[in-house]
Amino acid sequence: MAGTAAGRVALLSIRPQYANEILAGRKRVEFRRRPLPDDVTQVVIYATAPVARVVGAFQVEAIDSTTPSDAWEHYHHVGGIGQEAFDAYYDGTDTAHVIRIRAVQAAESPFPLSDVDESLRPPQSFTYLRDRRWARACRLLQRREQPADLQQPA
Repeated sequence: MAGTAAGRVALLSIRPQYANEILAGRKRVEFRRRPLPDDVTQVVIYATAPVARVVGAFQVEAIDSTTPSDAWEHYHHVGGIGQEAFDAYYDGTDTAHVIRIRAVQAAESPFPLSDVDESLRPPQSFTYLRDRRWARACRLLQRREQPADLQQPA
């Protein structure tokens, strides 16, 4: 993933089990109740508690907005979620936003948001990562942790 993005970059909070499915390539769409703006082209994945780390990133292929029943019909086989959980998630809403995922990159070593910026907090849904934060996240996504016996003392 390049250090610059053609569009905007969003940091998404995603439950750990779904983040793992995305990283494994089994979940190829992310279902949302709130839409991402059309100009978001990159997503950085923040796995919520108990992981509480940035675990990877992906490119946005497209964002489809439809009814929950149509979203289930078209995407359940790549959604990484059971129908009962899907129905509960969309209960009370008429619109499902489906982020189609491509070019997934797992973080070499997952890292806390504070490594990107001390003031960065987990978003309720999403937040934008602008210039400096996006550049820092890109570097961290590619960083490999040194084994403990090779690390320099602080």
